[in-house]
Amino acid sequence: MLLVLALTFTIGGTAAWAQPKVLKAISYLTMSETELSNVAYKMFMDRVNERMKGGELRIDYIGGPEVIPPGEQMNALSKGVVQFLLTPGYHTSIVPEVDATLLSEINPLEQRTSGFYDIIVKLHRDRLGVVPLLRADYGTPFFLFTTVKVEKLKDFSGLKFRSNANYTSFFNKLGIVQVNMPIGELYTALERNLVVGFPLPVFISQIGLQKVIKFVIDHPWWSGGSMYIYTNAKAWDSLSKQTQDAVMDIAKGVEKDMMPIVNKYYTEERNRLTTAGVNFIKLTPPDGDNLVKIATDTKWEDIIKKAPEIGPKMREMLKKK
Repeated sequence: MLLVLALTFTIGGTAAWAQPKVLKAISYLTMSETELSNVAYKMFMDRVNERMKGGELRIDYIGGPEVIPPGEQMNALSKGVVQFLLTPGYHTSIVPEVDATLLSEINPLEQRTSGFYDIIVKLHRDRLGVVPLLRADYGTPFFLFTTVKVEKLKDFSGLKFRSNANYTSFFNKLGIVQVNMPIGELYTALERNLVVGFPLPVFISQIGLQKVIKFVIDHPWWSGGSMYIYTNAKAWDSLSKQTQDAVMDIAKGVEKDMMPIVNKYYTEERNRLTTAGVNFIKLTPPDGDNLVKIATDTKWEDIIKKAPEIGPKMREMLKKK
């Protein structure tokens, strides 16, 4: 009996699990060494598996959209079919408040101390049975890309841009004609002049779009997407407090360590686009500042309309003090 008890604990008093819980992980896109949210995801999984060697938990990455289509992935996580997921805010119909992440003036670590992270966790637990562990794409702002030169805000009126529901209010204010299409069709649409522009974070060379656009409106807006690494709440609650603390410590470390990596990738991508002949242009003052304000204000209006009680509180929590 004493021998069994002795073998149940390590020298430091930590329970030793002969068979770790193997939890399955998926991503909304194919794993890549250059896509920043995937870089964060891989860093997180590698660090968990390294730290948990011989412990309670192991993460087994099983694939991306070829395993479960992106639109069905959050449901799969919620039901426990998989236990970890990297995804943007595809579930805003259920948790519209997650879009507030886009508008943060503070970094992910500051979001934890401001109280914003706790709200995001509660909303996802209550409505979906999942837990956001860390933000995976802070510091990748959005830009407008065009094949035609735009100098003033009024020049956007009547232009056709690839869009989706995320940009509807913003583009309505600019008078942009919105065309919904899969991202995979965008290159051909630009070649054929079916659209003349689109909104995305700066990292477009990964999908070759620098070959078909000429200008970037150099007034970045939003602070990145609402990209989180989530886990299934039941799976998370089944872990020991010690393991949860270790995983959360890793999550915070990844958020911190990704910030200089994002800055490096951002600078490199701007250089790639410039080398490819893409021009970064400024709007005539004060239209550049007004563009950013419209992007921010319209998104907050959308969020507060859907979440009138919590929306204003979140806005205060995400302001730079």
